[in-house]
Amino acid sequence: MTPIANATGTKTIAVLALGNLMHGDDGVGIHLLRSLQAQSSALIAEAEAHRIDMRWIEGGTLGLELTHCLQGVEYLLVLDAVAMRQAPGTVARYAGGSLYQLPPGRSVHLMGLADLLVAIRLLGDAPREVVLLGVEPGSTAWGLEMSAEVTAALPLLMSVAGKQILEWIELPGQERCDGSCGCGSNG
Repeated sequence: MTPIANATGTKTIAVLALGNLMHGDDGVGIHLLRSLQAQSSALIAEAEAHRIDMRWIEGGTLGLELTHCLQGVEYLLVLDAVAMRQAPGTVARYAGGSLYQLPPGRSVHLMGLADLLVAIRLLGDAPREVVLLGVEPGSTAWGLEMSAEVTAALPLLMSVAGKQILEWIELPGQERCDGSCGCGSNG
């Protein structure tokens, strides 16, 4: 069973960042999540106007420990570094069956992500749609700085992530609030 909405009747979209900030490009998901939150006030306002529950989750390297954070989530956007054997900074989008066709061992998080998705499915709480936005890391060695190639990919990642979230916000079945519910929105 996939829930259509959470207990409050609102659609739930979660943005989950995976990675380790102390391993250079491996922290790209968390850097991207923080940038999205800081620079997406219009997107967040649109979600609120549509009565969408937005969750911003810094998952780090927690793996299965994130199961409780994803309960009731309909749409899940995962942000992570993914070793695809491409040039550093290459951006890729995985959805549906392509999530399960990722080469094994390409990221320390992919096994954790696969396990997490299976666990929430077994609990009967799988998201309706999952999208992974990945970027090929240049270096995951110890260090706080990302490579120039991954840093240069951030604007594209921001754009693609923002468009994905907006697409989910605007799906039919979630009407824009006219303010009559008392939420303060003016539609």
